[in-house]
Amino acid sequence: PGSRSLQNWSLYRSEMASQGLMLGVLMTLAGAALLALSMVTQRYALAHPSSETKFWGRQCSSVPVAGVLVPRYVLWFLGLVVYGGANALKVVALQYGPQSILASVFSTLLIFNLVFARFFLAEPITGRKLGGAVVILVGAVLCVLGAPSDVRTDFDVAAWSSLFMDYGAAFFAITCLLVVAGLWLTCYIEGRYQWGGQTGLPVRRNHQLMTFYPAALGLDEALADLLIKGWTAMLGHTSSFSSPIFYVAVLLWILASFGSAFWFMRVVFRRYEATVALPVEYGTLNAATVLTGLLFYKEHVYMNRQQLTLVLLGAAIIVLGILLGREPEPESKPDAGLEEGKDQAEPIESEV
Repeated sequence: PGSRSLQNWSLYRSEMASQGLMLGVLMTLAGAALLALSMVTQRYALAHPSSETKFWGRQCSSVPVAGVLVPRYVLWFLGLVVYGGANALKVVALQYGPQSILASVFSTLLIFNLVFARFFLAEPITGRKLGGAVVILVGAVLCVLGAPSDVRTDFDVAAWSSLFMDYGAAFFAITCLLVVAGLWLTCYIEGRYQWGGQTGLPVRRNHQLMTFYPAALGLDEALADLLIKGWTAMLGHTSSFSSPIFYVAVLLWILASFGSAFWFMRVVFRRYEATVALPVEYGTLNAATVLTGLLFYKEHVYMNRQQLTLVLLGAAIIVLGILLGREPEPESKPDAGLEEGKDQAEPIESEV
């Protein structure tokens, strides 16, 4: 009887874990759709040709929305609000499944992005963009198939601190250094080649930054995800509030989140189309988050060899999809200089 009771309890826990994972996947899909909508909204607000209107007694740049002129930065802020709601769903979903798997499911936002960008921004859906998005979706499905159902998602301060042992601290330090390097380089470039309705960049360099800018944004978001998964898990333990580690994690998350929302996203979607930037951004985010789950949160210990193979293969296919979806480098004359950049930033003419 005791053995039978133990077996029934194990079956019950397995069933509840599977249901929790399904809930996490559904919430992640909803978050992906909202996030794609937020990026399209921000792109429209930052790049659509504007008109000068008065708002609260002040002259400001405005863009048309359903026949009404809305101040550019009001619409951009609304896009940030939607972005916050999407990330809230994503964070809650992390409590129901492994980070490496849900990050791959989140890559489906590229499909939503193609639809929204075509409908709201009139961005063309090229064969490269569509093919890359489909390949990325295949990779996300493989990662889901490799999902373990009993991965650990609850951490107190001691348990989370222990993750920095072995190679966890090195992984965290390298991620932070890469984010800081990306922040410094984007600040330098934006200071030297200021945006004035066009890129102000040589064609070849603009094409290189078309990959670097979104990749820097994705890496910053991956760091924020690593931190928020930790401190939200620690919230369930009252002892966390007396530990400085909890507050350091929250502070670093705030810095990374503000870096994404108020710097990286603004410069990325002001310069580049949503269907160009988003695949690179979230491909980078997905690859970095899969590594975060496997190397920092040690999720590989819950996977058998077949599951680990599926997850790694899925992540590799996602990166392949990013490379396939990249636009070809435009031809440029050797001595064209900065004048080459003038045709790289066409204004968005469609009206929402």
